[in-house]
This record gives sequence, C-alpha cells and structure tokens, in this order.
Amino acid sequence: MVRRMTQSLKDWRRRLGLTQAQAAELASVGQPSWAKWERGIVPAERCMAISELTGVNLYVLRPDVYPAPTRRASDKAGVQ
Repeated sequence: MVRRMTQSLKDWRRRLGLTQAQAAELASVGQPSWAKWERGIVPAERCMAISELTGVNLYVLRPDVYPAPTRRASDKAGVQ
C-alpha cells in the first residue's frame, strides 16, 4: 500500500481534524511536545515513529539529520 506523504505535522493533524492534544496522545507525548514538533523541533530519536504515524517524510521532520532523497537520472528523464 502506498501512503500519501504529508507535508508537515500540522497538515497531517488538521487533515484528520485532530487537536494538538489528540495528536500528542496518538504519539504518546504531551501536548507541549507536539506543539514544539509542529514548529519543527522533532527529536531525532522520535523521527522514525512520528514518520510512521503521520506519513511525514523524515527529511521534512529533520532535514539536518535526514537529507532529502536525490532523484535518479532515469527519474529526471522520465524513464520508468
């Protein structure tokens, strides 16, 4: 199954109609932690779990730790 990747934690939360407190509960953290994460400060050790829960790419959560994937030459040329 291919999951649509979400652009940000806030996008994901809003798309599901969740409050920060509800999203925090799903992630097993407090609301203040979730609020901080929505501002872009996700601890590196939590990125995998948060990415799996939300569909937000690792490189979106922590671009300083997880670089964006590079496109292959065949992708750029439209070859499949």
